Amino acid sequence: MRRKSRMQTKSIKTIYRKTYLDGAASTPLDPQVLAKMEEYMKDGYVGNSHSLYDDGIRSMLAVEDARAKIATALGLDDPSEVLFTSGATEANNWAIQSTCFEALKKHSNKRVILLTATEHSSVLNTAKHMEEIGFEARVMDYPEKDVVTADFVSKYLDGSECLVCVMAVNNETGTINDIAGIAKLCNKHGVPFLCDCTQLIGGGKSLKDLSLGKGTWIDFASFSSHKIYGPTGVGCLVRSKQSKIVPFIVGGAQEWGLRGGTSNTAGIVGLGEAMRLHTNEETVSRFEGLSAYMRFKLKEAENKLGEGAITLNVPFSDNKASNIFSMRCNALPDGVYLLDQMISAGVECSASSACDAGSGGIEDSKPSHVLISLGLTPAQINHTIRVSFTRLTKEEDIDFLFLAMYNIIESFKGGNNK
Repeated sequence: MRRKSRMQTKSIKTIYRKTYLDGAASTPLDPQVLAKMEEYMKDGYVGNSHSLYDDGIRSMLAVEDARAKIATALGLDDPSEVLFTSGATEANNWAIQSTCFEALKKHSNKRVILLTATEHSSVLNTAKHMEEIGFEARVMDYPEKDVVTADFVSKYLDGSECLVCVMAVNNETGTINDIAGIAKLCNKHGVPFLCDCTQLIGGGKSLKDLSLGKGTWIDFASFSSHKIYGPTGVGCLVRSKQSKIVPFIVGGAQEWGLRGGTSNTAGIVGLGEAMRLHTNEETVSRFEGLSAYMRFKLKEAENKLGEGAITLNVPFSDNKASNIFSMRCNALPDGVYLLDQMISAGVECSASSACDAGSGGIEDSKPSHVLISLGLTPAQINHTIRVSFTRLTKEEDIDFLFLAMYNIIESFKGGNNK
């Protein structure tokens, strides 16, 4: 759906500072990660990880070392639970399709994929795609208090589910869901559980931080490298020992015959190193400090512009990630697209998930299904941006974010400035 033409406005007073605030979409490659990868990218290095000569064995050992690093970072007992993919989108596809094909093999009448309305598009669209072969994508309503809890999910369980999908941290609002409770609920009912953990790791945390407890497990968890200062084009699917999984790419014997194709050695090494470096208390502490500064700036904006002029679509709470914010500028007139104006000022942020942006750019993008689920009006969606931090974000970047917004509001005072 194309957006309507933008409001014609007078020229805005020029201010510009390149300010990257889109860490939830992608993060810069860590120099230490690049250095590790370069060992497997140098001139003359040829190493297929399934070849038996020296370079091949070296590649195989590097892949398994990365697998072990990821298992350690995530708190897993067995590295074989980690399966390498091209990213979280493939991992989500694999988990959903595998579960559905397993149900077909067993001639099971459990054909419902139960998921939240705010899942990543790689979960929503894959679940809907499975309807072509007889499954139902059943979407739960948006929870009244933002957080998806076990009690909330239990209201929808009726015994027809083959899979439950709830993300750990929402990629647009930063809401942290009750994953431990939902995992326990699914385990109790014998329903496989898929959790997109991409933004959990992006916030510096790991599966250990979910406090699953002894005897509780997540059947499938998806991760992406470029959200944690690793390379693009690589990620992983973590499958529990209790889960059933079928081959996703048939061909070679890679990943225990479950995903054929020559291993992306350099990318996998990068993912392993990124996971080792990023899941730590220092990253979490840094984001918490920036979140506190964001809270201060929002209060400052309230004093400057009045209550509600600049707000968060999901307010601060204990169930809110400290590095992702869905911000709305209510002081703008209808027809003004805040994202357009912010990009013109050099602020690199998003309106929603970058995965949902159309190939034609802003004009070709669809309204965020997450913001629609929150009950926002079209005007409120137009006035919303997603701001998300990286390890390189500084308070000065947040200062300029608000300065740019003040400048935009001032330029549009009085409504339609033609």
